Amino acid sequence: MTSQQIKEQLSFHYVGAIAAVSGHKFFQPDSDHGVDFLVAETRRFQLSSGKTEISDTGRWIAVQLKCTTRKSVSYGFDADGDPIIKYGLRGKDYRNLVRNIEHGAFPLLFILVILDSENQSDWLQVLDSKENGPGMKINALSYWFYPKRNEIDKTVVFSKRINIPANNAVDKAFFESIFIKEF
Repeated sequence: MTSQQIKEQLSFHYVGAIAAVSGHKFFQPDSDHGVDFLVAETRRFQLSSGKTEISDTGRWIAVQLKCTTRKSVSYGFDADGDPIIKYGLRGKDYRNLVRNIEHGAFPLLFILVILDSENQSDWLQVLDSKENGPGMKINALSYWFYPKRNEIDKTVVFSKRINIPANNAVDKAFFESIFIKEF
């Protein structure tokens, strides 16, 4: 596999694991036309018998996913002094986000997974020592972006530098909170 294919697979499993841990289902479409995977919201319902049932709510989020390394992003501050991550998004990918705002049935979010190192051997750690306990760690952080309607740029051809607020981190509570958010 190429380095880019490995990044793709790591990012898919990284974000997919976050969705799964939060109790949501995720699916990878057979064809990729700007949507890398879908997340379905689920809810737990307590029955009078004490049993718990899980049901789909019918609400979905589409995700466009990119993976890069720290070297490919820059960091700065927005006009209010809040930290941001600057990333050059391909024009086609930005236009997909914009089209979805105007014509989509459910939100299309962009998630950027940033690997901590340029060195491929540092991307994944398998923890099997007695000190750390068993486990696996992908050395990355991820952030989400959704264009604000008043900031949409319909003239983008080749690429668009997007500013992702650093507080838009994707963590274990992300999918739960994003289904509450209204776009």
